[in-house]
Amino acid sequence: MADPRTLQRIGHELSWRFRKPRTGVSCRLSEPDSIGRHLYSEAIDPTAERFSIEPCFEGAPRTMVDEINLTLAEEMRRDPKVVVFGEDVADCGREESLREVKGKGGVFKATAGLQIEFGSQRCFNTRWLRPLLWGAPSAWPRGA
Repeated sequence: MADPRTLQRIGHELSWRFRKPRTGVSCRLSEPDSIGRHLYSEAIDPTAERFSIEPCFEGAPRTMVDEINLTLAEEMRRDPKVVVFGEDVADCGREESLREVKGKGGVFKATAGLQIEFGSQRCFNTRWLRPLLWGAPSAWPRGA
């Protein structure tokens, strides 16, 4: 369990990353019966004959972790608002050392290279504190 001084230090480290949520923003709750809407495409039938073909594999085989890493990088390139944070997800704790150390990218290497490509503003380590990880996304600036 973290002592008050540690919690205060963590708060200071992360304070620049978060702002108060916008006030005056309203949202309409979905109707309960709408849960099945948009589950599948309204324009394409996924059970159609054209999808009943044998797969055609090409390229080198990749693991699920490789695919997760590629997908995260693709989404971060596509949307500059995507960030990755958590315990040991960054390649290196000090950005100035990124070119000197191999880096980690998490225990499974699912985030390897993201900090190098996108910088420490978009891929960074946080300590493992459940309230922080649960509460931070709700305080994250929506339109930034």
